[in-house]
Amino acid sequence: MRHANLTGFLGLMADVAWTTLGPCEPGRTLDMLRSCRAEGVPVEVRGAFKVPRMIDYVMPEDVWIADADRVLLGAHLACGTTVAAEGFVGVNAGTIGPCMVEGRISLGALVGELSDVGGGASIMGTTSRGGKHQVTIGKRCLPGANAGVGISLGDDCAVEAGLYLTAGTRIRLASGDVVKAIDLSGRSGLVYRRSSQTGQIEALESARSWGSLHPSLHRPSPQPYLATLDS
Repeated sequence: MRHANLTGFLGLMADVAWTTLGPCEPGRTLDMLRSCRAEGVPVEVRGAFKVPRMIDYVMPEDVWIADADRVLLGAHLACGTTVAAEGFVGVNAGTIGPCMVEGRISLGALVGELSDVGGGASIMGTTSRGGKHQVTIGKRCLPGANAGVGISLGDDCAVEAGLYLTAGTRIRLASGDVVKAIDLSGRSGLVYRRSSQTGQIEALESARSWGSLHPSLHRPSPQPYLATLDS
């Protein structure tokens, strides 16, 4: 991933109605539906977009996708990745190792091996930040349920459930200094949380991992996936 310059590629692609009988020009979709129904031919329009569902055209090896509608062609899913029913992976986004995807990996975002994108969590894509910063999530990371990440995370990081980090979010360090989140982008071994007493967002260094992926959901590897700092 990220070896080719895809700047402006969406603008070069045509809009397409993706049906169970194949792609169709959007302007001809209603006529096609009427014709098929009149002839008793089953047909369904699955969406109107520039790219279709991935598994209508490509089935990645050793990957589980609970809902085919939520992974687009052009995503990259590494062996051992599980995309849960509410997970989503966009174009030119994906995983580079066994991962659990319960949240959203938006266009251009990349998730490292042994990470878990928590339920409802959102990794900000390039379309939301002017196409400039590509968010990378490191190894053994946990963006918690309903969290949001608009900066890159290094390895062994966690973001508290419900906490959304944007580039300009003010974060207090253990030293007492307050910095912008973008200044911490890519740094490893940090836990981002909101103080229950002051409400201040904090970044704390931690030598402990958040846990591990469940081996039965990431079957290709013969070894259990233990997300620990010693591994």
